[in-house]
Amino acid sequence: MGRKTRFAAGWVAVLAAAGLLLFFPPSAGALTCKVQPDRVIIGIGYHGAHITVDGEYSEGQDLIVEVLSPPEKTELKYKGKVAGFLWMKLGSMTFENLPSIYMLFSTEPLNALLDPAVQAQQEIGYPALKAKAVIHSHKKDFDRHRWINEFFRFKEDEELYVVRPGSIQAEKGRYHLDIDWPYQAPPGEYTVKVLAVEKGVVKDRTVHHIRVADDGLIRDLSSLARNRPALYGLLAILVAVAVGIGVGMVFKRAGGH
Repeated sequence: MGRKTRFAAGWVAVLAAAGLLLFFPPSAGALTCKVQPDRVIIGIGYHGAHITVDGEYSEGQDLIVEVLSPPEKTELKYKGKVAGFLWMKLGSMTFENLPSIYMLFSTEPLNALLDPAVQAQQEIGYPALKAKAVIHSHKKDFDRHRWINEFFRFKEDEELYVVRPGSIQAEKGRYHLDIDWPYQAPPGEYTVKVLAVEKGVVKDRTVHHIRVADDGLIRDLSSLARNRPALYGLLAILVAVAVGIGVGMVFKRAGGH
């Protein structure tokens, strides 16, 4: 094929592509998601983080944002009365197949956007989480409904489980969400799911991730505490003694003036 022929063929391809765009324009309002920052570093003085979720959507739709960790196992101690008046720890319960973090944000209350059956199918919301939960306990004939609700209440008190309808700002095809990331969230990878809902149906979805990691010093200290607890305890005592001596010297000098 000659040089002029190849040049002409290239222009034909360009014109053909332009024609396709005229007859079949790209879909507008596709759901997008941008998380800032998508990497959180736990260092000295860390008290959580401020995270924003922004993107585009099709006007006329509502939005749901889920932030969650992979399912894991959590063991909690429970108390009860002994001899009718003494409150003591009676044992432990293990909760499986539940995330350590679960945050649900939406433009409207979840029940106004999706029927319970759709929520269960899409595995969205507290009822869907509770249905999948598995509880193990030495306590016989325990009330599953009661203890699963206690677990969720505990997580909410720790600000690790959050449900906030009406928290997403959405207007003119763009949305914005502010998240106060809890300092209690452990290192790991968290999933951010954004769902576009219209007339009770999930029309579109997109996924992003947040990575939480220790910095070098915190990671080393955590490893030391896990693998060599005796040495970690000794170092903690030495640091406390050094800090106490330093504070004493400061106050002594202040008193001398």
